[in-house]
This record gives sequence, C-alpha cells and structure tokens, in this order.
Amino acid sequence: MKKWEEWKDFIDKGDWHVHTDFTQGENTITDMCEQAKANRLKLIVFTKYVRKDDSTLSNFCIEIEKIRKKFSTLKILIGCEAKVTDKKGNLTASIKDMEKCDVVLGSFKGVPSRNKETLLTALKNMIKNPSIDIWAHPSSFFERCALTQKEIEEVIDLCIKNKVLIENNINHNYKMPRFIEFAKDMGAEIVTGSDAHNTAELRKI
Repeated sequence: MKKWEEWKDFIDKGDWHVHTDFTQGENTITDMCEQAKANRLKLIVFTKYVRKDDSTLSNFCIEIEKIRKKFSTLKILIGCEAKVTDKKGNLTASIKDMEKCDVVLGSFKGVPSRNKETLLTALKNMIKNPSIDIWAHPSSFFERCALTQKEIEEVIDLCIKNKVLIENNINHNYKMPRFIEFAKDMGAEIVTGSDAHNTAELRKI
C-alpha cells in the first residue's frame, strides 16, 4: 500500500504540491493553511525540496505537527519533492528522510543528461521506486525528452501498476492538459498540484 492511499478520498479535494518559506516560498505554513481554508480545500500537501540527510527537514515536520492542531478540519500532510539524479532513478532524498514524510513527489529537474534512453530509463526506475507517491510536473520530463505514443502509454501503464499518482500541475509553466486527459482515460490516478510558492497561487475549489 502506498502512503497516499490513506488520503485517497481527498484526491479531488486538495492541493498536493505547495511550497512555503521553508524552501523558496514566500509565505509561512500558517499563511498557506489559512488561504487553503478560504479556497475551500480539504487537504494540503506541504512539499519541501530535500537533499541527502536534509538537516532542516525535522524542523519542517515539527512545525507542521504544531500547525495541524490549529486547523483540525484541514488535512495537512508533510511532503517532500525529491529530484531524480541518475539513470538508476536515485533521488536527492534519503530513504530515512522520505520515511518522515506522508507523501513523496518525484521530479525531473536534476538528471544531467539529454540522452533519451538514459532519461526514459531514469523515469521508469523512479516510478518503480516504492517510496514515490506522485510524479510531479511531468512537463519537466517531456521538455527534455520527446516520447513516442507507445512509450507514453508504457510510462502511464507503469504508473498505474506501481500506484504512482500523476500530477496535474496547474502552474502555467507546467500545464499539460492533453497528456493529463490521456493518462486519465487510460485509468491513471490524477492529483492536482498548484506548485504554489505564495498564497495567491494556491488551488481554488
């Protein structure tokens, strides 16, 4: 069972990708929670960029635990955004740090290659990683690597088999409506993430 399955009833009711002033965001966790309630969200996933043995992740987790008590009607999850680093699908986050999180997002911003075979293999290995819950902003992969229709179908099928959610990232830089609709038609689970770095960018319901 993947971690995200505990909150599967909230797949359509939350923002699954939100940043705060802990990592490159402009607003505090409290600010974001208050805005989430105003936006009628039922769930929010705070995602922190992480590196191996991140010394600040524990403080991030402690802060979220405190704030959960203030917003009892809002599901507040601890998340991390881990970048794929190589062909094997290794991530910037350690297993220890990923275990501290409720949700782990895998993203494609760090693989030092433009070789299609390398990138596609890295993507497949990331999806197969049991720690990964969500494939974050798929456009970050596709802008570096064009796939055939058959390859796209294989990747989506792999997400389905490994219970990896595909993010419908609504940030204007990452939107891929045709791919998301195709993945949905194939039976993939889709979650919405704003990739918000401030309160104005949070998803609204």
